[in-house]
Amino acid sequence: MLLHYQQIKQLSFSEGFIPLLLCQCRATHKEGQFRPKYLTKLPTQFFMFKTVERVAVEYLEEYLKLNNRHSVNQSAYRIYHSTGTALLRVTNNILRDVDQKITSPCPTTSATLVVTPHSVFKSKNSTPILDQRTTELLVHAFVTSKLDYCNNLLYSLPDVEISRLQRLQNSVARPVTRVKGPVHMKPIRRQLHWIPVRQRNIFKLLLITYKSIHNLAPTFIDELISIYKPRRNHRSSDELLLVVPSHRHVRTSTYGHRAYSAAAPRLWNNLPSIIRHAPTVNQFKSELKQYLSDM
Repeated sequence: MLLHYQQIKQLSFSEGFIPLLLCQCRATHKEGQFRPKYLTKLPTQFFMFKTVERVAVEYLEEYLKLNNRHSVNQSAYRIYHSTGTALLRVTNNILRDVDQKITSPCPTTSATLVVTPHSVFKSKNSTPILDQRTTELLVHAFVTSKLDYCNNLLYSLPDVEISRLQRLQNSVARPVTRVKGPVHMKPIRRQLHWIPVRQRNIFKLLLITYKSIHNLAPTFIDELISIYKPRRNHRSSDELLLVVPSHRHVRTSTYGHRAYSAAAPRLWNNLPSIIRHAPTVNQFKSELKQYLSDM
């Protein structure tokens, strides 16, 4: 069978198309087992298409790496690249340009809030017939996943906008924990291991910063921050600090301070040293979540 697949792969790349006749096979049955009246043809074409496609992608990726043909601004189909990192760079550039009066500000939107009210309604109505675990999975699928999507862009939103998102998170915590009536939500969030909305936004921003420092982020994100290197050998040389932009480069708190290139160094430098020096991504996420939940 392996030789058969290799033959299909070689013919596909040498001829420029997949030989369909070779992608057909028939079911066989051992002696003594039930034999159908007609042998059933198995639909292996799709499997072979995906197999050859994956091999082609690997060849193409190897060629692009060896010849340095990748686009610097590519935001998809590459490791560490995503919609979130692309939008983070675009938003950073817009905020910096507005801060420097290169362009005019655009009106802010609340697209994150559009999808969620119906989801909350669904989760509340589903509570009586679902157990706690299923309700929690439903809430994560329809609500918290929306709160977390590209939430690094929501850093430093006005309190009025954050409070709307926080009320949404609180409302979906109730059906998960079966809490009724007025109650303080902080213990409920701790019980669910949830951190508040603003801290979730900071968490995502700092996670991208950690990945950038350790070469686990796109180049267009790495360009926005730089590690602080003192001219003389001070104690801060080993603190893994970032360079904070001066007031000359960040003029306004409304726009300039919200840009990733200005916000990330400030947030990162305020972290405890033990968190900044976490050896792995998972350990960093665990310690950072605990730190933010205690704020």
